[in-house]
Amino acid sequence: MKKIVSGADAIINLALVDSEGETINLYDPEVIQSLEIKVYTKQTEEANKIIRNSLEQLENNNLKLQSQELDGLARGQILIDLYIVFACEDFSDGRFDFRKKISTNIILV
Repeated sequence: MKKIVSGADAIINLALVDSEGETINLYDPEVIQSLEIKVYTKQTEEANKIIRNSLEQLENNNLKLQSQELDGLARGQILIDLYIVFACEDFSDGRFDFRKKISTNIILV
């Protein structure tokens, strides 16, 4: 497990891989219609979760977290909820909704 010490910034790579083994660029507006990323620990209150909902907040699939944001989280394992809407012509509404819960190997201490 990796540790993030209170008072430090962090960068978490969210490199998701599709069924063909290709990395999905979460910052590509031609593919991603919208996204919501929630970062928290099990003991974090809802109001203190870190939320990102803009493609501009991701660079090379990296999620940057400021120390002030991390200070609002309870101590423990970092968890991430992803909700991504992909443009997809295979569906009648032109979109594919993707949800994933990630238990990282990062501990906030």
